[in-house]
Amino acid sequence: MVIDMNTHTKALKKLLPKAIITDDKAELEAYKDIIYVHEPSRAQLVVRPGSYEEVSKLLGYCDRHNLAVAPWGGGTNLSGSLTPSRSFVALDIKGLNKVLDFSEDNWTVTVQAGATIEKIENYLNKRGFTLGHDPWSKASATIGGAIALDSAGNLYPKYGSAGDLVLSIKVAVVDGRILTLGGPISKSSSSPRMSCLFIGSAGTLGVILEATMKIAPLAAEHATSGYAFSSFKKMFYAIKELDKAGLTPQSYIGGTLPSVAIKLQPKTEQALVKMLGIDSALFIYYEGNAEDVKVRLKAAKNLLSGFGKKMPDKYAASWWENRHTYFEMNKELADENIHLHVFDFCIPKDMVLTAYTRMDEIAKKQKLEKRISHSLFSALDAYTVALYLEDSKEGMASLRRFEKEAISEVHNLKGTIARTHGLGSLYSSRAIIEKEIGKDALDLLEKMKRTLDPNNILNPGILIRGHEDGGKRRS
Repeated sequence: MVIDMNTHTKALKKLLPKAIITDDKAELEAYKDIIYVHEPSRAQLVVRPGSYEEVSKLLGYCDRHNLAVAPWGGGTNLSGSLTPSRSFVALDIKGLNKVLDFSEDNWTVTVQAGATIEKIENYLNKRGFTLGHDPWSKASATIGGAIALDSAGNLYPKYGSAGDLVLSIKVAVVDGRILTLGGPISKSSSSPRMSCLFIGSAGTLGVILEATMKIAPLAAEHATSGYAFSSFKKMFYAIKELDKAGLTPQSYIGGTLPSVAIKLQPKTEQALVKMLGIDSALFIYYEGNAEDVKVRLKAAKNLLSGFGKKMPDKYAASWWENRHTYFEMNKELADENIHLHVFDFCIPKDMVLTAYTRMDEIAKKQKLEKRISHSLFSALDAYTVALYLEDSKEGMASLRRFEKEAISEVHNLKGTIARTHGLGSLYSSRAIIEKEIGKDALDLLEKMKRTLDPNNILNPGILIRGHEDGGKRRS
């Protein structure tokens, strides 16, 4: 339902005279989920507050008038978490983008939710520190969005997810209260960790305004290396042995490349694939003091050489240099009208190879065996599948058929279909959510939702309540 926003726009401009407010159609088109890029925006109004008080007032107004609200950061999620089930007000938090405090002694930084991860990282790097959260989308993703989806980045093995870095957060809830949960200390047993209620909640329970995060000193040295394997299975066991030997890289990505993509590579890369018999490739990254990096890299080489062959160093260096564009469309694929669709699974470690086999079986049955890739992204259970499909009605139909069977297999294997990006509106049917977290947990979530957001205005249709009409669309 499209809402006539004229009256609300005028009222909000009077209520929030310093906020940026627009209902311009051209502006609204920028506020649509990238997963639904071909569909018109459901945003009816954009409000960019400049203060926490303005956020509080906006939420109170929308609650009184039953206007849905979607907290909006960088807009980089891949699961439809910015597409409520009805027309909405886009609450753009990018006006709240300051670094508020930095403590060299405590190793903490306090930032507003609209600050991009790149901005925070640049600020810390100048002072000899790092946030440690390094997603592909760091240039535009906001820290509030990363926390709201508990995002995992390239350096997950060393630092964990965005949520793991949170010490305390400040959150606005719909009744106007601004809550501060946690403090600048590493541990407390005084109560359950209340900040966790909002980590990974996808903006359905409250709007994150700021966070105090753990930081770490910049590493003195880093190095990369790459290895080729004759099978995904060999690569899996090689990573497993690295873990057992205490040599888990600070970052890694390994996996296959479908034939439809291999044939579009430069001839030198095609020759390398043929010469080394590459079915799967693994790129690893170590950081620390110079001697430690040297020792670990050498030990990893000795171990991995028993499973595969070392590749020229330039390929691993290129992976690390281009890691923030790794999942973006490259020119060769775009010229062939081929789009990359990523399934962000997480499978119990002892079931990963079973999942690999079953996904290949599904792909073969649906005649997609030349268009599927498998990878492990910075964790042995972080199993990701990608489909390289034509951007056409037939391609989208293939995607939906594969998705339906793949989701069923993941749940059968006790895994999740949403490791990093959230369930969003892509998968937010009640049946899928219940399989993901269990009936008891879903019941508890819905009770918390009714307590914190009784009128269901915060991201309705995403994760918790009002989701029965979700899960029907995919770009």
